[in-house]
Amino acid sequence: MPAPLPPRALLLLALLAASPLPARAEEEAAPATATAPCAVEPGGSETEAATPDAWQRLSRHGAWKVAGFTFSFSVISFASDWDRESSDWARENQPLGRLSEVGSQAPTYVLAGSALTLGGLSLWDREARRPGHRRALESFVVSQLINAGLTDLLKVSVGRPRPDSGHRSSFPSGHTSSAAAWATLLWRRYGWRAGLPATLLTLLVGASRIQDGRHYLSDVLAGAVLGVSVTYVVDELFGP
Repeated sequence: MPAPLPPRALLLLALLAASPLPARAEEEAAPATATAPCAVEPGGSETEAATPDAWQRLSRHGAWKVAGFTFSFSVISFASDWDRESSDWARENQPLGRLSEVGSQAPTYVLAGSALTLGGLSLWDREARRPGHRRALESFVVSQLINAGLTDLLKVSVGRPRPDSGHRSSFPSGHTSSAAAWATLLWRRYGWRAGLPATLLTLLVGASRIQDGRHYLSDVLAGAVLGVSVTYVVDELFGP
């Protein structure tokens, strides 16, 4: 009979599944007749006050609380026996079955497919929509490159052995971070119809990495936080 999943590991998985991806902050539309606030200079001339920039929007967004909360749990898990318990349970019971093969291979195909799709839309979609698709493609490429670089840097710096081989490249999960970055971009740019399936696939990717013995639970949690955070910052800076 399969052994029950450790309650603490189950709690962490539930928190990861329930954590929302950051949605694009809604900008308040100014009335058509409203004028920008003015500042009077010493000489008597007026200049328009500067509008809040992207960094100010970032500092106010509640997504950082979610990311910090999730990352705190990944650190706690990293420093305790939760990782070993969840990894052992998943490798013994194989809850995903053959779906783990899908999760393991998915990032390569979805990233390549998304790049081609966004490139095609930026060239051949309706003219009014092309600039938005181009910005989405630029944000996608830049966020994936930064995410990959930070992931590799952490892997080398931390040097955590993998559960199945001992190779020191376990923390964080690169598959999960790239999938989470991809899902975040789709959620922000194209709404829940694209973001929700991408989020479910990201959860499958993370769970498959644990089941296959490639990563611990904290590796997956940290990878998800990294991918979401990097893409959120990059996409906010690129603008709508």
